[in-house]
Amino acid sequence: MMVGTWHIGMDNPLVHASVLLLLASFAFTLRMVRGRGISSRRFWIVASLNAIAYGTLVLLLLDPKSPIEHTRAATLLTEAPTAPATGFNAPIYLAPGIAEVDGLEATPLYALGQLPLKEPGLGKLKISGHGLSEAGWLEIPANVPVEWTAPAFTGIYDARWPRTVMVGESWHITGKYKAAADTNPDAIFTAELIDPAGNIVASKRLKSDQAFTLTARTKTAGPLLYRLKVTDRKGDTLSTETVPVFATRPKPTKLMVVQSAPSFEARHMLEWAARFGADLTVQTQISKDRYLTQSSKPDAPNQLSPFAPELLAAQDMLVIDGRSLTSLDAVSRVSLEEAVHAGLGVLVVADSNLIKSIDDMQGMLLAGFELKEVSAQNQSAAPRWPTAATEMPLPVLPFQIIPKDGTPLVISETGRVLNLMKTKGLGRVALSLVRQRHAWATSGDTALYAAYWSYIMAELARPTPHDRIVPPAENKIARVADKTTVCALGTTPNLMLEIKGTGAAHTFSPTTQLVPEQAGSPRSCAAFYPQTSGWYHARLLSESESTPLDKVYIYAHARKDWAAVDAQKRQAATAIRMAHTFNQEATPTSTQMGKAIPPFWLWLTFVITAALLWIERKLD
Repeated sequence: MMVGTWHIGMDNPLVHASVLLLLASFAFTLRMVRGRGISSRRFWIVASLNAIAYGTLVLLLLDPKSPIEHTRAATLLTEAPTAPATGFNAPIYLAPGIAEVDGLEATPLYALGQLPLKEPGLGKLKISGHGLSEAGWLEIPANVPVEWTAPAFTGIYDARWPRTVMVGESWHITGKYKAAADTNPDAIFTAELIDPAGNIVASKRLKSDQAFTLTARTKTAGPLLYRLKVTDRKGDTLSTETVPVFATRPKPTKLMVVQSAPSFEARHMLEWAARFGADLTVQTQISKDRYLTQSSKPDAPNQLSPFAPELLAAQDMLVIDGRSLTSLDAVSRVSLEEAVHAGLGVLVVADSNLIKSIDDMQGMLLAGFELKEVSAQNQSAAPRWPTAATEMPLPVLPFQIIPKDGTPLVISETGRVLNLMKTKGLGRVALSLVRQRHAWATSGDTALYAAYWSYIMAELARPTPHDRIVPPAENKIARVADKTTVCALGTTPNLMLEIKGTGAAHTFSPTTQLVPEQAGSPRSCAAFYPQTSGWYHARLLSESESTPLDKVYIYAHARKDWAAVDAQKRQAATAIRMAHTFNQEATPTSTQMGKAIPPFWLWLTFVITAALLWIERKLD
């Protein structure tokens, strides 16, 4: 029998009879008390005690029960516990990849998607460890509240670096180091980047949680393993991680230099082109209509006019000095402008001739470029660009380019724009105030000289559309047994990806068809799961081509590598899930009937009232 939310045990006829007998006894007792001739006040006290005593007996007979809701809770270990496993809510589950712990009754999960299948009525999930990744949380129902406290971690975290670099170009690795919690906050550490030969190529002193940037320049092509190490003042290693990069030589760019007179710059550019495989042609004007041709290719033919339309169409980039540009006839000017609008990149090296004629050039390639004269003392500057910086000053014209509707490519140490790029049709035009760049090479820093021209060509040269594998994000670390996505850009239909491990333990993976991210998108992706750590060779294939369209190397890290980076990412993903949990309450997953009033308190009440009634009788 239900009374509100309580269940009263009136289903048994014996209970009915017992209750009626108790009520009759209570009535008889009240009559007996009234016949004793006691005072009215004492009568009501005795009547109340009898009512309480008989009431407790009735409640004990009826045994009222109320519904009690229970929440089904479970614990998910995302790290193996380093201390004795206590305080966990049963049942306990181990996240994929977590080894079983002696003395701990826990169920290993081979995929996180198994948890909601094993616990369909889960009302609360307690997380022990650094939490789950973004992908991991997608497999846990969003309506399950989560309980989690972020543990501390130590090591190198927030690390970023390019996985694919160009030979001769500078590249950077950034990150932070978190020391142990009991470390002196003023302690000084040293972050070192070590090349494959074991040489320290860059170092930085830092404190805990302080960001660092290290710069390297790779001289050889191929898959290379650098190391990032953090040491203390004594030189003891506190943390070390593997930094894989795949260095590749840029595809040969067809570059032409047109100069009004012989120069040291052209000679050093020819040496640079021969060393790095660029296809460079230098056209030096020797008379009004004649040019002397020099080339990095020994069999290059002599060219009479560098501004013939068919010759410009064959080039990816043109470097021209101001005097040559201002002396062009109308036909050559038109040919050059049409070539730029068709995709040719042009770098104009400003000189006094160009400065004098800049206003007359506004209808040509330099339309929109504005110069502002600066102090004559500012005729030198230390050029800087995103991939390199130098303290060695070079001569510059005493002007500043106004960065209006353009992209600064090179600036000075004070922020003065020394090279500005603008888009013209499909091509790009840049104006440079920097002179005598060959001084870097003559001073011995040929790597910086090469890095400068590699950077300028990458920004200005004619874009050559081709199917290619897209480098992964700089903060993405591939791990053994994790899903590793490889994407490609291209218009060739039915692109395929083939991945081969380079170690003896690796095998060919099946050729995988790349799937477009969305209908009509030029970006398509495929995924694989590395089984062992090491290099994997990825080749982009098509049905119509016998040779690979592109190829890269991908490094799969062991599970223990970059542990702090992994912990940081999982903590960030789990914190986002926790923000959603704050608006939820634990969901009751089962209901049971429990004692509405504990029998102990009923019996205690009955004994006390019976004792008081016995004492009252003794007072007569």
